[in-house]
Amino acid sequence: MESWSYQRDGAIVGPASKEELAALFEAGEINRQTLVRSVSAGGEWKRYGEVQGLAPSRFPRTVKRLWPWFMLGTPLAAALIDVFLVQSTGNAFVEKNAALLSYAPTALNILAAILWLVLITLEFRKKAQKSVSGMAVWLIAAPLYLTFSWWTTVFISNRINVPLGFRVPSCQADLAKSQVKAAFERNAAKAGQTDVKAIALTETSQQWLAGRIRMCVGKLETNAQTYSVRYEIEDHGNRLFLRTMHGYFVSLLVK
Repeated sequence: MESWSYQRDGAIVGPASKEELAALFEAGEINRQTLVRSVSAGGEWKRYGEVQGLAPSRFPRTVKRLWPWFMLGTPLAAALIDVFLVQSTGNAFVEKNAALLSYAPTALNILAAILWLVLITLEFRKKAQKSVSGMAVWLIAAPLYLTFSWWTTVFISNRINVPLGFRVPSCQADLAKSQVKAAFERNAAKAGQTDVKAIALTETSQQWLAGRIRMCVGKLETNAQTYSVRYEIEDHGNRLFLRTMHGYFVSLLVK
């Protein structure tokens, strides 16, 4: 059996097999710059990362072991959040916090990308690989991963929402009702009525649905009076970094 020696803290340690060296490398006990030698390989001291047949893969352990969770788990989790938000009706918490919650799928994708790439970068540093490797991760892998994860999220979300008839949220959707109330308060503030607050949108019903546009009507109760409103929910398409997966926008007409 081929045996190796290696230097650590100024001392020579060994003998060790290739498998034992690989385990030490994975554990971070040695790195690519660690000097190793074997009598059968010539007996010269060489850097661990330069020995043919001994040097480990340049793919960090984080990539090899965690890629299924990040490549598939993140889009699936973000898509399920999107499905929940699109289909949510009658949930007071979602309606009240829709403006913040609508960023959740985007935020999850971004946070997962940052976490994974930080883990990869730290592993590069731990194994004393060249700094250019870490830069490449952020300049090349980061946008590629984020783009893949985002569009996979959209694909999964569509495969669930569309068959259920929720490509465009219903007139009773919490996301839509929240945007109607917010739009009403913005219009009132522009007109100088800063004390007007939208309380509830009730008696909602659909007038018509055409492609990516749904027209709805309802009664909007405020702290001053109740208004008849007509609002349009439009899907602006799966564009990157919109507040929701599909870019839903609500326009409002007060009668």
